[in-house]
Amino acid sequence: MRKDLDEAANDYQQEQQQSSEVYAGISISLTAGMVGWLLRGGSLLASFMSVSPLWAQIDPLPVLASVNEDVEEESNHDDSGENYRVENFFDEEEK
Repeated sequence: MRKDLDEAANDYQQEQQQSSEVYAGISISLTAGMVGWLLRGGSLLASFMSVSPLWAQIDPLPVLASVNEDVEEESNHDDSGENYRVENFFDEEEK
């Protein structure tokens, strides 16, 4: 009987040790995955920051000015004509 109890205790200890090893393996795997994910994000951010000074040379004002000219050009049209209504209809579909 004592031998059976010792075997049961040893089995229980082995199960506990295996489960703790499994939990440790899962924790290490998740930690390594998270570190890898953070390093990839950091490298992406670093590459973005290394390219961002090149963007400072692009001037957005000419682009915005062309948009304003288009708006002014549309407002200068005569709205009373039939041709304008047809052209306006097709222009709205393209946008």
